[in-house]
Amino acid sequence: MNGALRGALLLAVLLAAPVCAEGPQRVLSAGAHVTEIIYALGAEDRLVGADSQSIYPPAAQQLPQIGYVRQISVEGVAALEPELLLAGHDLGPASAVAQLRTLGIELVQTGPAQSIEETAERIRVVGEALGMPDDGRLLADRVAARAQRISAHYRALPQPPRAALFLGRGAGSGTGAGRDSAGDAMIRLAGGINALDGMSGFKPVSAEALVAAAPEVVVLTTHMVDAAGSLEQAIDAVPGLRDTPAAQSGRVVALDIVELFSFGPRLPEAIARLGAAFHPQHPVADPH
Repeated sequence: MNGALRGALLLAVLLAAPVCAEGPQRVLSAGAHVTEIIYALGAEDRLVGADSQSIYPPAAQQLPQIGYVRQISVEGVAALEPELLLAGHDLGPASAVAQLRTLGIELVQTGPAQSIEETAERIRVVGEALGMPDDGRLLADRVAARAQRISAHYRALPQPPRAALFLGRGAGSGTGAGRDSAGDAMIRLAGGINALDGMSGFKPVSAEALVAAAPEVVVLTTHMVDAAGSLEQAIDAVPGLRDTPAAQSGRVVALDIVELFSFGPRLPEAIARLGAAFHPQHPVADPH
């Protein structure tokens, strides 16, 4: 057999051989932002399960469930035989995480995020863990650039409105976003002022405190509206809301809680929607 023929046969064998895929091929996701990043990277075919918070994109809801991210099921994880568990920083409880580490399953966690750069870092971490570092960096850069551009547009506008953002409704009061919370970060990114900055974190807001805060815009979640039956009923369900400037001027809006608080690849869209609620006369031009 001459050299040319031998080389051609070797090339044919190499081309016909299966290509070993890089990175783990059986992946579990715990955390809404983690799942969204995996889909945004085009690696959803590796997913063998996800947590109950992973509801976007809708296809993620068809995956086998492994429980709530903060109450993960060790048995559920083990049964799916993953090579990698990608999770948010709030994976728990601690006893379950300790058990998972003894099973030989690689665990990679993203950090907390309340900024554009921290969101970009989450994307890079997921890309690295999946063996897709270049794709992760490209997606992180693209998301960060769009988010920065949209945020800069709204933050430069005059007369930022006083805004109150509610996560849900507890017993007798709404649960509002104070300073140092994800809600507070979103309000600032969208060019608003947090009317509830007299408290920290997410806490119940009494009727008296809400009226005294006098928000010009109030943001509820679509989940609150669905639970109440309508936006008007949701307004009535939050004590004191009817007596705020926001309700009296018709500036109570409902936004998707997952998009609003995930700090994942949809952060630019979340800032744009919240900014439009704060500054309806000045929509951002977003060419993507």
